[in-house]
Amino acid sequence: MAPSRAKLNLKIILLGDAGVGKTSVLNQHVFQLFPSTQFVTRIPPDFIVKDTMVNDRHVTLQFWDPAGLERFGPIHKPWYRNTHCCVLMYDVNNEKSFRSLENWLKGCCDECFNLDINNFPVILLGNKIDDGEKRQVTPEQALQFCAENGNMPYFETSAKDATNLQEAFETATRFALRYKDMLDKLAKHDKSLVSVEKSNAKKMCW
Repeated sequence: MAPSRAKLNLKIILLGDAGVGKTSVLNQHVFQLFPSTQFVTRIPPDFIVKDTMVNDRHVTLQFWDPAGLERFGPIHKPWYRNTHCCVLMYDVNNEKSFRSLENWLKGCCDECFNLDINNFPVILLGNKIDDGEKRQVTPEQALQFCAENGNMPYFETSAKDATNLQEAFETATRFALRYKDMLDKLAKHDKSLVSVEKSNAKKMCW
């Protein structure tokens, strides 16, 4: 059996309005914890590390959580540096958080690029489905948003009971790994070949 490749570091950021459950989702996914009280806003933003295996490759995931920073204005460019995938989040019981997705996506596309590649992997989570009686955003609305923005994958989740979190973050990890491999491949080519790879990259279906 061939030896496994060196461990890779992948950065995945979570974006969305304050209060949609980003910190709770991460704590449930990584630590299987869901607090009975709200998290205290933390500044600066935090990241949580998780080691995993993807296609027989050792991967260290860094999940970056703005942790309340979004309450004070746009997330600044350095926070996005070296990101490999974005997880957009909204609260299915809060229509305003859904309407904000367009701005979060624009910020992500403007800031998350490498070698001028603008095709960047993004998935969408509609969180807090455990409180379905208060729902303000339908699955059809979310799927339409995804269709209008590159057919990004969509998952309805609950940080409280972990619904769909495993599948969602496995998808984000696969996308991040594919993007990292693509960037590494481009970096090994000379400039005359990079433009060809860029063109192909923009046609990729995440």
